[in-house]
Amino acid sequence: MHIGTHKTATTTFQKLCTDHRNLLSTHGINFPNYNDWDQHSYAAWTVQRREISEVRLFLTSIYTDSQKSGCKVTLLSGEDFENFLVDLHLAKEFTEIALEVGFEDVEWVVVKRDALDYLKSIYAEHSLTGVVLDYQVMANSILTCGYMSTIGPNYNYKFVFDIKKYAQFFKKHVTTKLRVVSFENFIAGFVGKEILSNYLPAENIDVLQSYANSMQNLNISRSQRVVEIHYSMSFLGIGYSTLAYDSNKAIIDGMAMHRLKRNTQLLSSIEQAFAKKFD
Repeated sequence: MHIGTHKTATTTFQKLCTDHRNLLSTHGINFPNYNDWDQHSYAAWTVQRREISEVRLFLTSIYTDSQKSGCKVTLLSGEDFENFLVDLHLAKEFTEIALEVGFEDVEWVVVKRDALDYLKSIYAEHSLTGVVLDYQVMANSILTCGYMSTIGPNYNYKFVFDIKKYAQFFKKHVTTKLRVVSFENFIAGFVGKEILSNYLPAENIDVLQSYANSMQNLNISRSQRVVEIHYSMSFLGIGYSTLAYDSNKAIIDGMAMHRLKRNTQLLSSIEQAFAKKFD
């Protein structure tokens, strides 16, 4: 089980696995295509909604597929499983159901990113969702609790920064089979090589390396100014469009510049606080 977390090249890893399902299967790894999913965060959604029968159906189906194809390893990848680091009862339930339907064991792999980089990535990403975030509020929650939350249309998200603390709880209450991989190691060579090298021969790793080198960046970073324009328009209740921006340019640009200036000051103090809190 590859948890993610969010903003750790999970989309790239999932595309790599999706586009090489046959290669993975040849070497005993099933990357499930359940309901045409290219990744498996939807399973985390069903657990959070307490749709246990759906969770059982999902796990039974992919277990059966693995058995039919002769695969000894079933690889799931979904950044929304990050919640399970905090919601241990959900992780425990998911693990127990997986064992009940036939899986011999469940190993979890979580990717840990630098705290400040993670904060800025989440902040930028949410500028497109209609949620207006504030760096100071985010940092306060992270420094106090070790994670922060947001509410989306389909899922209540938890973004974990204190991986060390929550990994200890996870190992104590769910399973000791949790491996923490640094973001730098996860993307070294190509995204996911750290995981896939445990299962694939060298010649197949070379195939994936060549493919990864040809891949385009799937999540293009937006400038800080564009991010703040999106936030300002969301705050005003204006759906983003060029026409809406042009019609309200003066007020939107004013708000965006104010946020940019404030963020520059905030991030300096947040960086220092994070450096103290997180190794």
